[in-house]
Amino acid sequence: MGALSNMIITIYSKDSYRRIKALKEIINSYLEKYSAYYRFDLPEVGDLGDIKSVLSTNSMFSDKKLIVIDNPFANKPKKELKDILKDTSKTKDTVIVLNTDKKIPAGLPFLKKEPNLYKEQEDLGGESLKRFILREAKELGVSLTQKDIDSLEETHGKDTWAIVKELEHASLRDTPKLDISSFGESFDYFKNLNTFRRGYSTEQRMTALENLLVGRKDEAARIFNGIAFRPSNEKEALTLASYDILVKSGKLDYEEVLLAIALDLELEPQEL
Repeated sequence: MGALSNMIITIYSKDSYRRIKALKEIINSYLEKYSAYYRFDLPEVGDLGDIKSVLSTNSMFSDKKLIVIDNPFANKPKKELKDILKDTSKTKDTVIVLNTDKKIPAGLPFLKKEPNLYKEQEDLGGESLKRFILREAKELGVSLTQKDIDSLEETHGKDTWAIVKELEHASLRDTPKLDISSFGESFDYFKNLNTFRRGYSTEQRMTALENLLVGRKDEAARIFNGIAFRPSNEKEALTLASYDILVKSGKLDYEEVLLAIALDLELEPQEL
């Protein structure tokens, strides 16, 4: 990360794997030299008092601070957040890192101007996806053929987590190479999971669910966690989280939840 100075670094990407990786690189680089590190998830924090307290308090062990704020724009930014970010430029030796999957709101243009740093990661596809695969494979010491690359793209598309998982598995073998013979099974899972999640008709969703539960004998919990991993919007995320709590409290089981989703019943969790 180089010399630490007062600035705000924004890491923006819809791809959580690359965004988290970039964030870890910044954190690890900082922790090699300094110890005062704080992290806040803004939707969970509620008010910003804790962040303001950290900014105004000197550490006993270091005069330099790194503050990571996750999901800073999950809700409409408050004026209080804007003031905190602006005041950071007046705070000596403090770096704030904004970890976000949402674009910078119109009212915060200074985040893209010096001395601040704005990092936006492009959407992967075509050559950029190929470069990503080759770069990750090189880091893991995995040798790839063009057929391997094509198979990864065809099987997992832009799912960077799934791609890296395949490469990590390959890196553990005596000869670090991909076993593309196993891709058919993985593809069958993801294909059916995506159809179950986004199928346009009840018949499509029910068929996909049957393939997963009966044909592949996947556990209902695995299927539920698969669709809950990347919800398409906030409402879906909250609904799935509520279902998960109801299952774990014994009021529902995962099979009942999956059936409701397949039938598009649009059940309100509080009514169950």
